[in-house]
Amino acid sequence: MKRTVKNKEIVAGCQADKPQSQRQLYDKYCGLVFGIALRYSQNTADAEDIAQDAFVKIFINIKQLRNGDAITSWIKSITTNAALDFLKLKNNNSNLIPLDDLATDIVDIYC
Repeated sequence: MKRTVKNKEIVAGCQADKPQSQRQLYDKYCGLVFGIALRYSQNTADAEDIAQDAFVKIFINIKQLRNGDAITSWIKSITTNAALDFLKLKNNNSNLIPLDDLATDIVDIYC
């Protein structure tokens, strides 16, 4: 019979940098994280990028989590913020002119 690992145990393992616990956390929450990311991005490629960013932030900051029972809401919050950050960056970058185009315009103006 397979033993169910509680959130507090997973969090404690992740805080101790145990790869098995990190894998358990990822396996348990990857669907939730990807679902939130997809809801914000509306496309799979961007959702994958958002989910990756979210998990990086989760694993970097998990030592700050004091209540292992609150991990689901904490992960939702991190993922939502990662999605919003991604969309802000994507929207800001859509206003940029590619360097190749800019160089061509400068050459056309001054030559």
